[in-house]
Amino acid sequence: MEEKNNNNYKAFIVPIVAVAIFALMIFGAGYAYFAATVNTDNVTNINVVLPKQNTTITSTSSTCSMTINAADMVQSANSTTTAKSSSNCTLNVTLKGIEGVKCTYNVTLNAVPVLGQDPVNPTTYSPSSSLGSNKEFTGKLTLPTGATEQNDSTTETQINTFDGKVLASATITVPSSGTITQTYTFEEKWYNAPVDQGVHANRRYQYQLSMTNVKC
Repeated sequence: MEEKNNNNYKAFIVPIVAVAIFALMIFGAGYAYFAATVNTDNVTNINVVLPKQNTTITSTSSTCSMTINAADMVQSANSTTTAKSSSNCTLNVTLKGIEGVKCTYNVTLNAVPVLGQDPVNPTTYSPSSSLGSNKEFTGKLTLPTGATEQNDSTTETQINTFDGKVLASATITVPSSGTITQTYTFEEKWYNAPVDQGVHANRRYQYQLSMTNVKC
């Protein structure tokens, strides 16, 4: 009789344990997917495969390059309203996967070293002395739907105040088509300010947007 009771106990307990283990596996897999975090700091071109249905998030970016010509800085022709030169670069963020998958990320601007440029002078831009409130080297970001500006990035501002900072935060969601791309455009402008700008003569400054702090 005791052996029969033990068998009945095992028959009752074993299915419950199996179901519990299965549920734990499902929860663990689900948590791993929804809590997936990708560290993409200071990486420009990214291709990440997420743990469900081959979901991928990719970013590609171009470089804004501004060359300062000495001929554009004649004091008699200075202007605080009309730029002497401009440059544009873009960041494309693409998410592919099953409908409804969401990711969040930030957009950061960083200076890019200019290879071969005289190391005596810095390749990172610093405003001319006595610039005051005059415009000199500015930047402005255009946002896609789903993105929110940070640090007043959609207002034309001295570019050195943006360097190394987050300019936007965004949420991206896979639509029914299975693919979505969000595009950012960063516009640079150089002004012939009414101050001595000789330190920038014939220099080249480069900046690039990147996708950072990705969470899906």
